Amino acid sequence: MNFEPITAVAGIVPSLLEVITAFRKTIINKNGILTAYRYEVKSNLNLLRDLNLEALSDIVISSQEFRNLVMNLQTQVGLSILYDADRKNYKAFKDSLDKRNAVFSPEKETAENEDPIKTLKKAMIFSVDKIEHIKRLSLCASEGEKLFNNFNLKTRMKNIRESLKVISKALQDIKEE
Repeated sequence: MNFEPITAVAGIVPSLLEVITAFRKTIINKNGILTAYRYEVKSNLNLLRDLNLEALSDIVISSQEFRNLVMNLQTQVGLSILYDADRKNYKAFKDSLDKRNAVFSPEKETAENEDPIKTLKKAMIFSVDKIEHIKRLSLCASEGEKLFNNFNLKTRMKNIRESLKVISKALQDIKEE
């Protein structure tokens, strides 16, 4: 199936399929997916660590400044791990963790002895979904935010940052081969 006409009509935002396909061809392989995801998470976390959360109280989601910020948050690797249709990247990531004795999909979780690795999948899903959602909102809100329900940008960005910290800690604890 040729997606070029769809991309041309859609404008500057590439389709999820295109991003996953391009990324798989260039970076992701069975041994490199963990490294690529570590880089993506660290890059996002570094950007959000430098963000003045208090300033978000006075910023509207449609501002160019905020849009520039969220458009620089990356989710390609996380998307390809979690939502890849043929599941090759998910399997490669899971295998990479399994080789290091880390559990990606635990059977049961308990709050009292929860290991950061056991919250990895939930944190991955949260961060990818929320980053992609906030990107879409910032693009849709070009004329202001009256179209959307009220929500606190400061809290939203703080929650994304916290989920990235969970992922970063879990990935940092996994030893390299």
